[in-house]
Amino acid sequence: MTRRPRTRYLVGIDRPRRNGYRCAKLVSMPIATAEKITALSHDLGSQRHLAELLGVSPAQVTRWRRGGGIDLANAERVDLLELVLASLLRLYPAEAAEQWLQGLNPYLGDRRPIDLVRAGRAQELLGAIAVERSGGYA
Repeated sequence: MTRRPRTRYLVGIDRPRRNGYRCAKLVSMPIATAEKITALSHDLGSQRHLAELLGVSPAQVTRWRRGGGIDLANAERVDLLELVLASLLRLYPAEAAEQWLQGLNPYLGDRRPIDLVRAGRAQELLGAIAVERSGGYA
């Protein structure tokens, strides 16, 4: 079974008019894994550091950035890391966001968030980020 790539949604202006007004429309726009890898490498400082966080070899990250195939499990890890990092960068500067990813988190049972990224535990991570956003404690 082939999975469709994850999509981002952008609001665009629809050309046809309804009742004389332009209508906003959600447009599906898939983001290639290579673009995600490039953006994450930039945000984290290097491809090598991204590889360390994902628990893969730097050669794999280079292959993915060049458009080489990526297995489903790693594609989901990249998607989750992108989501988590984007959420954290809205709250903290880059250095603090990275420390949050690698530090022990009481809300997560004193586990490191990056370990949950590797395990694909999105719900727990998003809950921990919501607690951070609200200023709450475990």
